[in-house]
Amino acid sequence: MTHATTSTTPRPGTTPAPVGRLLVQVCLLSTVLLLVATLLAIVAGWPAQFGGPGDPDDVAAEFLTRGTALSPPALPLALFAGAALLARRRGAAGVVATVVLMLLGVVFVVGGLGEAAAPATADVPALALTASGGAAALLGVAVLVLGALALRERGGRRGTRRV
Repeated sequence: MTHATTSTTPRPGTTPAPVGRLLVQVCLLSTVLLLVATLLAIVAGWPAQFGGPGDPDDVAAEFLTRGTALSPPALPLALFAGAALLARRRGAAGVVATVVLMLLGVVFVVGGLGEAAAPATADVPALALTASGGAAALLGVAVLVLGALALRERGGRRGTRRV
């Protein structure tokens, strides 16, 4: 009797683990939402406030180095997206990518709490800072938890192959 391949069969070289898939999906969806938030902040003129008020006339340029009131800087965001794509891989690449996601999760918690605690200015409403900062902190915690579970799941799968 032969078994048909279904659409749920993982591609070779990718992780079929449910928690690993959920981690990747959460990170990729978050990346899209953060890019939309970046555009919104640029259009609204809402610069980052964590570490001191930014320049509302130069939000797009400051996004590269400081982020916006609603999103992290460009480099961590790009690393987040890249690591999310690589976290699907099996082996060392997937493990390293998952650890990178977890480290960025810590950065998101710190940055989110800093942005939420930053004083509102005439340029950026307090609600925008509190909501986006709280969301970033929650995202960071979710990535940390899902990353830890995904690493545990990977270890469990590796252990079952040896038996």
